[in-house]
Amino acid sequence: MTIVIWVVTLVACVVAIFAAYLVVADFWSDRTPSHQDQMTRIKQEADATVHRLDASYRQALRDMRRHRR
Repeated sequence: MTIVIWVVTLVACVVAIFAAYLVVADFWSDRTPSHQDQMTRIKQEADATVHRLDASYRQALRDMRRHRR
């Protein structure tokens, strides 16, 4: 009878640990953006950076032309 209680306790502990893992994994996946969302955000930030660099480059060219005159 004691062995049965130990086996049932062990199985209950394993099930509880597995359930806790599933809850934490589900919570974590809800908090982290998906790979597609990350790629979209990175592309948008890269596009914005390119536009800022292009504007700075064009302004520098205008300043150089103005300075040459």
